[in-house]
Amino acid sequence: VNEAWTELCGFTQEEAEGQTLRCLQGEDTDANTVAQLVEDCADGKASSMEVTNYDKAGKKFRNFLQVYPLSSNEGGEGEISHMLGVLKPLGPK
Repeated sequence: VNEAWTELCGFTQEEAEGQTLRCLQGEDTDANTVAQLVEDCADGKASSMEVTNYDKAGKKFRNFLQVYPLSSNEGGEGEISHMLGVLKPLGPK
């Protein structure tokens, strides 16, 4: 979580700690897109997609989400220790 994410999503860094992207989902978040993201993460695969999310106040926004697996070992091989997500807003919020 960085300053741009907290600005976009309305959560403080402390509120976001330990959360998943589920905290941004709402009524118009496509269940099939979420299912694909969950499957890709479980398989340790990089993934990218357009997603409808909601900020803390409930305001809807579209974004392009990219998720990358991070290895616990130098050189990118070995057990996946984290998944890195990058949100890019699409259009004005």
